[in-house]
Amino acid sequence: MTASDRFLLFRHQIRRLGWPLRLASVLLLLALLAFALLVEPLQRENLQQRERLREQARRQLAPQGQEAASARALAFAAALGTREAQLEPVARVVQAAQAAGLRLDKGEYRQLREGDARVQRYQLSFPVQASYPALRRWLAAALVAEPALALQSISLQRDSALQEQLEIRVVFILYVKAGA
Repeated sequence: MTASDRFLLFRHQIRRLGWPLRLASVLLLLALLAFALLVEPLQRENLQQRERLREQARRQLAPQGQEAASARALAFAAALGTREAQLEPVARVVQAAQAAGLRLDKGEYRQLREGDARVQRYQLSFPVQASYPALRRWLAAALVAEPALALQSISLQRDSALQEQLEIRVVFILYVKAGA
């Protein structure tokens, strides 16, 4: 089969398909044109905007000198509770658990010693049985209620995929001023 035979066969196939092929061809050309004129410029603009936002975030997060870091550290230390008032944050964590429908039957509290630090850390560990949504409500409420509280770890376990109640171990770190 020569090239001219192939061309004649191709031309015959196109004529045989008629108007549906012509309509499909026009729609394909319109789609390519719309992509080139509408979608691609919008994608380019979106990419440029993302780059601008990344650069802006990079500038805001860039170190602003030793004075700014020192001021942030002092503001953090001022926001911490004192050792005498360390039971209040624990009470807020327990109240947040009760508000989420959880019972904290026991908890472990221990001080983490770090030599001559301005800030002391206390580790609060709670074993609890709860559903995942109740756990999320408790964690969100506890972290909002106590700014000096940090979530260190969560351990989730259940015996089967159908079981709604989880065996959970939550460990928080509470920061307080040292020697206050």
